[in-house]
Amino acid sequence: MVENSNYKVEKIDNIPDAKLGRLNERSEVIPAIRRLTEVKFIKHNRNLKYFFGAIPLHLRMSLQQIGWLKNDIGRPILSGVVAVRVLVYATKPLTSATVTLGDDPTVLGQTKPVFMTNYKGIDVWSVNIWFDSKDLPSGAHKLRIHAYAGTKCVARMRRFVEKMPQEILLQKVGEDAALSDAFVPSLLASEKHKHDITDVISNRPVAIHHPRKSIFSYPIKSVLILRTDQLGDVSASMPAMMRIRKMFPDATITVLCQKFVQDFIGSSGIADEFLTISLSYSHVSEARFITPEAEAQVRKALNGRHFDLAIDLCPGEESQPLMLLCDAHYRVGFKPERFSFIDFGIEVTSRDKINSKAIVNHAAHVMMLVQALESAIEQIQPAVPQIANEVESKILQNYNVRHGEYAIVHSGSRHPLCQWPIENFISVARHLTENEGMPVLFFADTELSDHQKKLCADIKNIVFLERIEASSFDTLISHAGVFIGNETGPKHLAAIRGVPIVISVSIPRLNWREWGQNRGGVSITRQVPCAGCSINNMAQCGKEAICLRSIPVDEVISVSSSLINKNECPS
Repeated sequence: MVENSNYKVEKIDNIPDAKLGRLNERSEVIPAIRRLTEVKFIKHNRNLKYFFGAIPLHLRMSLQQIGWLKNDIGRPILSGVVAVRVLVYATKPLTSATVTLGDDPTVLGQTKPVFMTNYKGIDVWSVNIWFDSKDLPSGAHKLRIHAYAGTKCVARMRRFVEKMPQEILLQKVGEDAALSDAFVPSLLASEKHKHDITDVISNRPVAIHHPRKSIFSYPIKSVLILRTDQLGDVSASMPAMMRIRKMFPDATITVLCQKFVQDFIGSSGIADEFLTISLSYSHVSEARFITPEAEAQVRKALNGRHFDLAIDLCPGEESQPLMLLCDAHYRVGFKPERFSFIDFGIEVTSRDKINSKAIVNHAAHVMMLVQALESAIEQIQPAVPQIANEVESKILQNYNVRHGEYAIVHSGSRHPLCQWPIENFISVARHLTENEGMPVLFFADTELSDHQKKLCADIKNIVFLERIEASSFDTLISHAGVFIGNETGPKHLAAIRGVPIVISVSIPRLNWREWGQNRGGVSITRQVPCAGCSINNMAQCGKEAICLRSIPVDEVISVSSSLINKNECPS
C-alpha cells in the first residue's frame, strides 16, 4: 500500500484565481480588457486591437481548468490524464498551444486553438489540451502554457501545480474514481505508441452507468458525529444523532464532543464510543476557540483512525474544519459553499417577518441536514404516471402503436453541443425496427436533410415527428416501452413517467450522477479529463464535443438489445 500523509485531495469547481467564463454574452470579456476599457480615452473606443499591444502576454490568457483537484494550499493536482483549458485573446490567427513543465522545453501536450468570437477587434480562442502526467516526477512544478501565431508566442501563462501519483489518488478516493467521468487513468503500455492522446481516450470503452441509489459508493461501517458546542446545542442535536444511529444500524458510531456533555449523550444510547475535546471561550470575541494544546490532544486521539463518514451537526462555521483532523472518506455538514472539503451539505435559512432572525427551531434545523442526507442515500424517486384520459388511446391509434410495445428515439437537444449525431440515432432506430421488432417514433428538432432521408428511406415501422402538441407528446412518451435520446428534458420525463427502459447518450458536461435518469435504464458516457466543464458553447469546448460524438453506435445498440431482451447490461 502507498502511504503519503502530505497529500490531501479536495474537489474544486474552479481554480480560485481563474473563474470559468462562458463568454455567451459579448459583455463578458477578459479582466485585462475590462480594466483597459476603464481608461477614459479607451472606454468608448469600438476597436481595441490598436491598444492590445500594451497588454502583457500573461494577461492575454484566462484559465478555466487545470485538472479538477487541488492540494491543501490551493495548487492544482496532476494525476492520470489531465485537461488544461484556457481562453486566449489575440489579434492574429492562432495556430497552436502547448503545455510544458518548468524550464524543460519538452512539450507535454499541444492542440490547435478553436476560434470562438470577436470583441472590439480582439479574437477569443478556446484551448483544451490533454496530457498524461504519469511520467512527471512527484512534487511541485511550474506548468507553462503558451499560445502561438505561427512561430511567435502571443500569450502565455504560468501556474504552480503538484504531481500526485495515480496510485495515491486511487487509494484516497477508492471506488468513487470509477464513478466519475472526470477521472481518466494514465495511458497503458499498449497505448503509448499512439501519438494523439485524444484519439487514445476517444477509442477506449465507453462508460455505462446505472442509476445510483446512494451517493455513497460502499456501505457505511463507521461514523464520526461532531457536536462540540454547549449543552443546549447538543441536546437539540440528539434527535438528529438518534436518526443517524437508525440510518446506519450496523455502523460503529463515535461522537466527538466536550467532556461535560458526554454523559447526556451516553445515556441516550446514541454512541458506541466517545472522543472529547476541550474548547476555550473568549469574552472579547464571544466565540469558542481551540488552543494549540487542545488541538494537539484531538489530533492525537484521531491519529490513525479512519471513518467512512464524518458529519458535523453545527449549523455555524466554527467546527467544520475539525473534520479535516480525521481520515474520513465522506464529510457532511452545513455551509458546503464555505468549506470545499464537505462532500454533502445544506444551508438552511428562515426569517422572522419583523426582525429577520431565524424561526426554525434548532433541533429541526439540525435534523434537516440528516434528513437531506437520508434522501441522498435513497435517491430513487417513485414514478409519476400520466393520469389516464379519454384521448390517450386515440393518440396511440393515430400513430399505430400500442402501450409498451414501441420505442421513442429522441434526437433533439436545446444545445447543439449535447446532440449525438442524428445519423447515429437513425442507425439505432433501424436496429429497433429490424432486429427487435419494435415500431419507432423518431423525434427530430428540424426536418431531416436529404442525406439523412436517404439513410432511413428503407426503414419500416418508423414515423418521423418534429414538434407536436404537448399533451400528445406526453402521452407518447408515457406509453413507450423504450426511450433512447440525448441528455435532455424528454429523457427525464420518460424516466419519471415510468418508461421501463430509458437510455441516454450523454455528454459529461455535468456529472451523470446528478442528471442521470432517476429510475431504470442507463446513461452512456465517455470518461474525459475535462468532464464537468459546464459549457454550452461548442467552440468553447475546444475538442468538438468528442466526448459525446465518439460514442460508437454499436455500443448503444448493444446496450439497448441487452435491456430489451432482459440480458444483463454490461457495466
